[in-house]
Amino acid sequence: MTHEDWMYLFTHYWWVLIVLIAVLGAMFNSSMAYAHRRDKLALLKTYVDQGKDIPPELSKALGYGNGHPWADMDWSRYNSYNPYRQLRRFVISAAFAAGFGIAYINNPSSETFEIVAVIFGVLAVGNLLIMLTMRSPDAK
Repeated sequence: MTHEDWMYLFTHYWWVLIVLIAVLGAMFNSSMAYAHRRDKLALLKTYVDQGKDIPPELSKALGYGNGHPWADMDWSRYNSYNPYRQLRRFVISAAFAAGFGIAYINNPSSETFEIVAVIFGVLAVGNLLIMLTMRSPDAK
């Protein structure tokens, strides 16, 4: 491929880099979370293999409540649908929608900016609606 071919690819498909970076970030985050859970379970497995009960202090330190893995576990840190996270998603998607909207206004011949701005705008409205209609994490 020549230099002109690379420039054509970059100038017409630069937005694919955003998707690739997001996918790579999600893969890295998922692999790190998996490794963390695997290490915690390996530590607990050493007690089970020896036929011993897991000390409540260790269980609590690993985030499993007071020794009962599911009943008393603090699930709040695993709740990915809380209003604060939804607000952050709304702000980020609205900022992207505004940025691509401004890019489209400055370059109306490019339909790519318009399409991406509309997609992020729809995501922003959806995130806002989800945030406004969800229950408070403190409500029981």
